[in-house]
Amino acid sequence: MRRLLNITVNEMFGKKNLPSRTNRRFYPRTDIIRSHMVKERLKQRYSNIDQDCLEIKIKEWKEADSSANIYFRPKEQGNSAELLFVYQAFWQKKLLKKYGNEMLFLDATYKTTRYSLPLFFLVVKTNVDYQIVATFVSESETFESISEALVILKSWNEDLQPLYCMTDYCNAEIRALETIFIGCKVFICDFHREQSWDRWLKKLSSGCSNRKDDILCILRRLAWSKSIDEEENAQRILEQSEFWKAEQNLLFYIKSMEESCYGLSIKDIRVIVYEYCKRNKVQHPSNKATKLAGKDFVAGFLKRHPSLSLRKPRAVSLNRVFGLNKTVFNCDESGISCVHKPVKVIAQKGKHVVSSVTSRERGVTTTVLIAMSATGLYVPPMLVFKRKRMKNSLLDNTPPGTIGGCSDNGWITTELFQLFIQHLVKYIGCIFGLNYSPLFIKNLVSCCLLVPTISPNINSDNHELDALLATWSNTQVSLLYELINAAYQFNWCYSEVIFFNTTFLAELLNRQQEKMRILTSYLINQLKLLLSTKQPWSASSALNFYCCVYLLNFICENLGEVKEHVKHFHREEIKYYICKPSNVDALPRNFPVIWILLPLFKKV
Repeated sequence: MRRLLNITVNEMFGKKNLPSRTNRRFYPRTDIIRSHMVKERLKQRYSNIDQDCLEIKIKEWKEADSSANIYFRPKEQGNSAELLFVYQAFWQKKLLKKYGNEMLFLDATYKTTRYSLPLFFLVVKTNVDYQIVATFVSESETFESISEALVILKSWNEDLQPLYCMTDYCNAEIRALETIFIGCKVFICDFHREQSWDRWLKKLSSGCSNRKDDILCILRRLAWSKSIDEEENAQRILEQSEFWKAEQNLLFYIKSMEESCYGLSIKDIRVIVYEYCKRNKVQHPSNKATKLAGKDFVAGFLKRHPSLSLRKPRAVSLNRVFGLNKTVFNCDESGISCVHKPVKVIAQKGKHVVSSVTSRERGVTTTVLIAMSATGLYVPPMLVFKRKRMKNSLLDNTPPGTIGGCSDNGWITTELFQLFIQHLVKYIGCIFGLNYSPLFIKNLVSCCLLVPTISPNINSDNHELDALLATWSNTQVSLLYELINAAYQFNWCYSEVIFFNTTFLAELLNRQQEKMRILTSYLINQLKLLLSTKQPWSASSALNFYCCVYLLNFICENLGEVKEHVKHFHREEIKYYICKPSNVDALPRNFPVIWILLPLFKKV
């Protein structure tokens, strides 16, 4: 409109006698032009209500062209039916019949016109250009309303059956096209895809506005792939890009912290993102005063990763975190009577005695011992019968793998519990792929039963301990590792649950000096392996590192000879690999056990 006004002024005065640009009579402001346009448009309306104006306009169209197909259902009070308007002229019907059975375009343009009701155009490609062959307006952009309009259009064009349809990324439109035109294949328009990419990359919340061109280049290479090899190559380039790795590392870190029971809050994530951008000199719209990334970035990050959600964590003690891991099985026993116990039944009021038929024998207790983990892993049970000798027929129709035993009173005994421990370890080894030897199982059972009963003041004349150590070999050093690790977990923070006797383990280690040197070398190699990796640590890796340092410190504190061995043979390795500043700085600082570990470095 401003361009037309300038042309009119030039025709009135000529180029030499133009009025001043500050003269609002000939060069009005934008708001004045817009105000006059609105007033003139209102003068041409039949009514202030759009629906009434449309009804009058439909009458004019029908009088001017009786061959046009028009369907109009107004919105009325007390009627749940939504507003729907469908229009197709006769010439549009001919074009649709000629060009519409190959490719059909469905485009929603109401966002461009900034109108509240969805406006849809059905478009075909002719031999000259693209032409609109049908128009419809619905009250809402839903699957039901779009399907209803397409059904009406199909009733006007009975031979319409396109092979392909193209639309923007709208699930309601895609579902409606696939439902009404059965067998047609729906594609997403390249223009709308590029438009969506451009809009998203321009947003400050995406954090990619400064790398828009690089990201678009990679995405286009992926979208324009013509073969599987090209697609895989483009996908590999995308996953190796810096911005992809940065977001994946953040996602991995958030999940790792949550799995280790130290989940990050929204503020923690904003701090981490701000520090990352600052250290790597990445342009960002973050608030430099608060030193926090924007809330819109966190909202966009959660939207891009629907597997994440904001949840209220349950309070849990550190003892439970490290003691009750995925490989812990809960064991419990329960007594079962072989005689049916009558339940409450419906009977007549006023009757003094209500009876129920059951066995005339007295109930005999049978004990069942069951072990199950919180992850749902199940170990076959053990049944203890009140009798002298065990018969295999007593285990008929029991779960596969069930074992049985006998006792005088039907309850568990020490010998039967040893049998169940061996049964438990055998099945746990199968579940987790561990190959435990019979001797290993025997030693483990002996330790479980001996440790609580041995006095802390162990002397060299303890025959039980000597008998136990005599059965061990150098190939079973892993048992010591498991015992010390278990002692550490169960005695965490001076817990009341004392299952292993730490003093007993110290004496045990003192009698196994040679094996401790082997175990020490193994631990140091584990530390070197963990510190040499360049991948981000998982929660299990951090916990493994923690256990290695703890065990190394435990051995050196309790064994003087091993401590001297470490000084002579491993001092330089520990100094280089473990106490090296770059390795210490590489540790995940937000993992709390690392702060407990740092004081142990000097001790080790």
